[in-house]
Amino acid sequence: MAAMRWIRVAGEAEFETRNPIPAAAGFEAVVVAKIGPNYFAIEDRCSHDDNPLDEGDVEDGQIICPRHGGRFDLATGEARRMPAIAPVRTFRTKVEGGAVFVEVEAE
Repeated sequence: MAAMRWIRVAGEAEFETRNPIPAAAGFEAVVVAKIGPNYFAIEDRCSHDDNPLDEGDVEDGQIICPRHGGRFDLATGEARRMPAIAPVRTFRTKVEGGAVFVEVEAE
């Protein structure tokens, strides 16, 4: 099993003005979204055409790809609407001291 580490990606207050938020977590490009009190992180890449998801809207627990409207479940990464059919990776999140962290493989 690969060694893991936590990377700070945003402050909780940042989600009051923008949701979702793109971030670099080590070598991973992720997008972090807040739904209620919970934070979710998925790779910032549509599995349909490799475009970023971070400009997409968050609706019903899903992020909507701004290019073609594919949807991804923020909790599981599962593709929920065509043209996306393949899932995207998800990452664990935690909050400490007002900051949001994403767990990624150690470099």
